[in-house]
Amino acid sequence: MSHSRNEVSALITKAGVGAGLPWALAQDLALAFISIEMPSIEDWRSLDVALSNQLNPLSATSETQYLEILNAQIVTAGPATTDWLGADFGRVTLHDLDAPNLLVGYLTVGSVEHGLAYKCTAEGNQIKVSAQELSLTRNPSSLARLEIPHEILESLHAFAANTYVPESEASRLSGAGAGLTDND
Repeated sequence: MSHSRNEVSALITKAGVGAGLPWALAQDLALAFISIEMPSIEDWRSLDVALSNQLNPLSATSETQYLEILNAQIVTAGPATTDWLGADFGRVTLHDLDAPNLLVGYLTVGSVEHGLAYKCTAEGNQIKVSAQELSLTRNPSSLARLEIPHEILESLHAFAANTYVPESEASRLSGAGAGLTDND
């Protein structure tokens, strides 16, 4: 079954919150993912990895124009990379990035937001990202619908279910749910 990019974005955002991400990081992840033109099965698996990893504080050091992010998690390193480079600093080095496939989505969004073109260089367990001004921008996503692999769709729904309030008589009495007399 195919899904619109808006449906996928809403589901990823809800799954991100259910996985313990702050709302803004869940939204960033969703926007980055739907910005990938034609997600491969590996991209979908990387999304599942990003949601499954426990969120750790960003561990970074900076020297003048350079930012080093250690044990990089895409959900924090992606926005940090595009913001750092968008603020006109020199380079970001990501060490041991957990879901490198998703970096392209964050950079696509960053290119539109900041008007930058990015250059990535992989060296062992490091990805170095630098930026330069871009004269042309494009819409970060196509209108193509997305096919979500079944096991990933189940995983997204399981994470999203963590945001639901448990059903109880007390919640129904206070107005939750459709109730017994709902007729619309």
